Amino acid sequence: MNMTKCALLDKEQKLRMSHIVPKLFYNYLKKDAGNTPFYSVNGVHQDGYKVQLLCQEAETYLSKYEKYFSDNIFRPIVDEKNTEVTYNSYLLTFVVSLVWRCAIDYKNTVKNNKDFSPKTLDFLDCILDNWKRYIIGESNCLNESFYIFPITEEWLDINCIPPIYHRVFLCDIGWNFYIDKGNVAFYVVTPHFLFVSVLFSEDDYYLFSDIRNIQDTGYVNTNIRMTPELLKMLKYLGYKNFQTIGKVFKNKKNIQEKLDKNPDYIKSNTCRIFKKGSLWK
Repeated sequence: MNMTKCALLDKEQKLRMSHIVPKLFYNYLKKDAGNTPFYSVNGVHQDGYKVQLLCQEAETYLSKYEKYFSDNIFRPIVDEKNTEVTYNSYLLTFVVSLVWRCAIDYKNTVKNNKDFSPKTLDFLDCILDNWKRYIIGESNCLNESFYIFPITEEWLDINCIPPIYHRVFLCDIGWNFYIDKGNVAFYVVTPHFLFVSVLFSEDDYYLFSDIRNIQDTGYVNTNIRMTPELLKMLKYLGYKNFQTIGKVFKNKKNIQEKLDKNPDYIKSNTCRIFKKGSLWK
């Protein structure tokens, strides 16, 4: 039996192939949006992006928060039965666990990237460790702010988000850093929701001046007031994902053309890497 340490519980356990972003979002894309394969900013995936990260005990522990979010927030917003997200401890734990998983994956992906200094990665490690302790109940202190944005097509239209970017916020999944004027945030995009954690800010992040941190008592609705800074962020995220999806389709076309000319090309490293985890038939 292959044993290694669970990222959440720090136990030597058999690890499962864990969804970085909960499967509920991929299920929505597959059943409701008919969006297969999944072309996201983090690649092409058949059943949702998965890595060996958590043991079964950790998966079971997180599932209750995922179910709460799915039943009480995600489905009511998507099905237009509700326009408001009320803050509570279950929502906060779900959001922290989601951003934590995505940030771990990001760190593991870029750990050999020269653009990130060892000091930067050590700083991220400290943040991730505190988030982990919060998730499992060992700490009740979060130094970073967390925000949730429910997003509808009507809201995107009203606020003049270019139509070509709509699918980014309604049908795509991805995560990365967003840096603007010294403010540093980590974001996760899922269908109909944007999650943001502000890691560093001198002024409690002017970008979200009208929106309460999830740690506070309150709510957010689907009629968020657009600010110039928020519009700038949304357009940046839309453009970034749109570029990535374009590259995926371009690469797929180029590789298919080479396969048509030379069937042995399937044995090449380029073809093998691109096909890994995709729905290429």
